[in-house]
Amino acid sequence: MSIKVRVSKRRRVAAAKRAAILSSAAFQTWWQARQTFYPTPSDPYRAFMIDIGLYARPMRKEVWKHRTNRMDYPSVDFPAGTPRRRKKLPSRKEIKRFKRVPKAAMPVALTPFERELVGEVEKFEEKYHLPRAEIRFEPRARPSFTPSVFGTPRVLMPKEFVKAGEKGGGLRQQVAAVIFHEIGHHAHAAWGGIGKISVRPIGLEAEITSPYVLGGTRAEKIKKERIAWRIAKKAKKPWMPVMAWRKKEAFGTYLGTTPFPTMVVEPRKKRR
Repeated sequence: MSIKVRVSKRRRVAAAKRAAILSSAAFQTWWQARQTFYPTPSDPYRAFMIDIGLYARPMRKEVWKHRTNRMDYPSVDFPAGTPRRRKKLPSRKEIKRFKRVPKAAMPVALTPFERELVGEVEKFEEKYHLPRAEIRFEPRARPSFTPSVFGTPRVLMPKEFVKAGEKGGGLRQQVAAVIFHEIGHHAHAAWGGIGKISVRPIGLEAEITSPYVLGGTRAEKIKKERIAWRIAKKAKKPWMPVMAWRKKEAFGTYLGTTPFPTMVVEPRKKRR
């Protein structure tokens, strides 16, 4: 018995617009260039829509050629379909002189703890026959997962948070819980399909109970979070009490049971 889900016209139009933009050559060109420097957007579609709404002006190569990870390329800064009230594009002759690859920055070497985390993730991917995801450690506020619809699946982890885990103890367990939670999203997206349930990997049948949906309503996001945490709990054994606490705190931000963190600043005492 098949169950038909009624989708509103607004959501159908939004989904069609999103699919058209993600498949466009302008987005693909922009995303290929955008991945060359951090912070990498956790939501590429939203970042692209913000980027094409900004009134940027390409500068000549002489201005940026000595700056690391800096590039102004017309097809990236002025993708097709941007508002025409901007300044016009450079001439074709000038565009041909632009270089696609900027001056490269020095590669960031992984710390022993970061290599250990990547190794554990790779073992989990091999066990459940998952496609290899790229793990990036960047200076960012929160972890995130980008599915394969944008290219290579990618997990982004806050570098300072991971660095704190090097001290060991509860912080180390929290880092492990968070990265395997993001890998849980990766497993869900790989085997849960985008919009439909496909063949599930042996061993995760009980965890993946619904399809992976891009964006979605609040109820759909909560469902995705539950699945990701169930996979994380199965992937990371033994599941320690600190990991369960981290799950409760993180999952509570979706349920509304975890208050947003606040910082109380005491007034500075006057010197006598």
